[in-house]
Amino acid sequence: MSDNATPKKLSRPQKRALQVWFSLPSIAAIANYADVNPSTVHRWKRDEQFQQAIRELQGQTLADATARLVGEQDASINTLAELRDDPESPPQVRRGSARDLLEYAQRYVELQDLEARLSSLEEKIL
Repeated sequence: MSDNATPKKLSRPQKRALQVWFSLPSIAAIANYADVNPSTVHRWKRDEQFQQAIRELQGQTLADATARLVGEQDASINTLAELRDDPESPPQVRRGSARDLLEYAQRYVELQDLEARLSSLEEKIL
């Protein structure tokens, strides 16, 4: 493998920029955190290796958020059920909670059905 085919490592400022890529509001703020000029960050954005690092970071960030959401679903369902069952809750809150629970259950059933149908089609194709 030639040196041109070996990916170069990200610099320390690039790594610092990636640490805050999704949490700071602007390129200027990211550049300030990484202690570089904003034009440098704009140049990095055109670099394929840096773009790949952003995609990987985005994928990991999404995976982390999804894991957190999955972990929170029981508490959220319990909250909706408590609101629905609380006689002190206003009728519109009780109705809204009941509707939300039914809609989420329906969506889950629909997704399960779609997944089963897709798996069946994949088996027939492959």
